[in-house]
Amino acid sequence: PPGAAYTPSCAATAEDQAAGKLTAQPELYALRMLREIGTGQFIAIDNGDPQTLRVYALRDGKRLKVVLDNFQDPSIARERQVTLKLDGRYGDGELLQLTGPALDAQSGIALGGSGFAADGTLPAPKRAPLKVRGRALTLTLPAASATLLVLPAR
Repeated sequence: PPGAAYTPSCAATAEDQAAGKLTAQPELYALRMLREIGTGQFIAIDNGDPQTLRVYALRDGKRLKVVLDNFQDPSIARERQVTLKLDGRYGDGELLQLTGPALDAQSGIALGGSGFAADGTLPAPKRAPLKVRGRALTLTLPAASATLLVLPAR
């Protein structure tokens, strides 16, 4: 309704509110992903397809953190392959994904394979191991996703 405040988690009904049952809104997942990204200094990185893919890189000490936002519509393409040219040599790292069934999804969203519980908690997001070989890294990204890579320097 006009003048209503937006909250990242809310109760869908008065009964849910009385029971403390919350529903996570998409913004809450994005805020949690930002927490996982943390801080660092932005560094230049190639972005080959700015219409449907945004790539950001941060240096945090000796770690490289790369965020890939895939804006492909899942009804058109389920996934895409991306190759990153790395600016140095990195050890094996980890990958964390924020996924949803559509770009405008209000439900079915997951961070590291998990969704927020009705009490507002989120289980520890699962990170997948990431093998780095050489100075290029090829990944398959699901449509409507954000992916965080964390790579330690060698």
